[in-house]
Amino acid sequence: MGNIWQQRAEERLLPLSREQDNFWLAIKEWFWTKEVFDLKDVHPDDWDYDNEPLEIIQGVEYQSGKAFCGLCGKEDLRYVFRIQNRLTDNFLFVGSKCIEKFDIISKNGSGGTERNSEMHREKSRVIKEQKHQHVIKCLLQIMDETNEIKVQGFIDYFNQNKAFTPKQLFFLIRRLRIKNINYQASAFKIKLRRDREKDQILNSSDDNVKEYLWESMSAGQREWYVQRMQIRRNRKKDQILESSDDNVKEYLWESMSADQRERYVQRVQIQRVARVLREQLYS
Repeated sequence: MGNIWQQRAEERLLPLSREQDNFWLAIKEWFWTKEVFDLKDVHPDDWDYDNEPLEIIQGVEYQSGKAFCGLCGKEDLRYVFRIQNRLTDNFLFVGSKCIEKFDIISKNGSGGTERNSEMHREKSRVIKEQKHQHVIKCLLQIMDETNEIKVQGFIDYFNQNKAFTPKQLFFLIRRLRIKNINYQASAFKIKLRRDREKDQILNSSDDNVKEYLWESMSAGQREWYVQRMQIRRNRKKDQILESSDDNVKEYLWESMSADQRERYVQRVQIQRVARVLREQLYS
C-alpha cells in the first residue's frame, strides 16, 4: 500500500486515537473486533440496488449510496470489518485489505496469517448465515393461506438439513418465479445423498432440471448428473439395438426424431459389419 494510502489512513485514524502524531504507534491501539458485515445482503447479480435499500450498518460511511473503507477510503465495499480503539473506544469499519496491510491485530491478539485465517473463517460464516436467512425470507414471501403448512414444512426441513430435495426445490423455484421474487439460486442448496433424492432428479426431464435446478447444483452434483444421464442414454440405445429391427420399425420408428433414426441406422450398420468381421475371423 503506497504512501497515499498511508496518508489517507493517518488522516482518519489519528484523530480517533490516543496517539495523535505517530501513525504506527496509534495503529497498535486498534484491534479487529471479529465482526464482519455483508452490506449488500444476499441478492442475485441483477438485483436492482437503486430501488432496493441496502442493509445500513450504523457507523459505516457511505458516499452516493456506496460504502467506503473508514481508513483508506476505497469505495463500493461489499464486506466491512469493525475495528475498535482499546483506549478511546472509537471504532471504524474498514476493508480486509487495510487490516492486513496495516497489520491490525484481532480481538484475541493474533496477527498476520493467523488473523487472516480468522477473518476468512468469519467472513465465510457471515456469508453462510446471510444465505440461510435469504432462503428463509424468500420462503416466507411465497407463503399464503393455500400453502402455509407445506411451505412451513420446507422451512423446518431446510433449518435441519441446510438443503432441499429436488422435488421440494422444483416447487419452490416455480413459486418464486410465479410471484416474481428475486432470489439467489446458489443459496438454495440441493440434497442428493439418498437414492430417493437421486431418483427424483434423474426421473425429471432434462429441460426441467436445467431450467429449475441447475443453478442450485454444485459443480460436483452437475458432473454426477451429466454422467448418470449419459449412462441412461447409452442404456436406452442398447435397449433399442437389442430389439429386432422389425420391432423398432413397427413400434418405435414414428416416435423417433430424425437424428435418432440416423443414429440408429448407423449403430445397426456398425453392428452388422462387426458381426460379419467376427464370422470371417472365426470361420
